[in-house]
Amino acid sequence: MTAVLENEMKVMGNELEFGDYKIGRYAWMLANVQAIDPVPAKGKQRLWEWEQ
Repeated sequence: MTAVLENEMKVMGNELEFGDYKIGRYAWMLANVQAIDPVPAKGKQRLWEWEQ
């Protein structure tokens, strides 16, 4: 099953099953996404200095 949004983009698969596509909703459209190396930050819930 496929849905076509107002901007002509097609949505299918998991995006269609789990998304909320009501009029007035917004989302980020990402391009050129790249993986990064994780930063060890266990328990760091506030601003903190990261020393490499």
